Amino acid sequence: MLRQLSWHVTIFILLTASMTALVVQAAKLPSAQAILQRAREVQQQPRDYVVEVTAKFDIPDMRIVPMRIKLSYKRPDQVHSRA
Repeated sequence: MLRQLSWHVTIFILLTASMTALVVQAAKLPSAQAILQRAREVQQQPRDYVVEVTAKFDIPDMRIVPMRIKLSYKRPDQVHSRA
């Protein structure tokens, strides 16, 4: 009888622990309001970026001319480069 009672208590403790873990994990998920707020912030960010990069190389026994590269990004996923 005691062994059967111990088994039930063990099952109860395991179920309680797993339910607590699920509740804690669900608390970490963002709410719908937070997701919508983040989407608005992303939409308000600049749509176009332009960057000029100057690359100089210092490699022994090689002469490489410094390069200037212009990179541009346009939303949603267009990247262009000109050297």
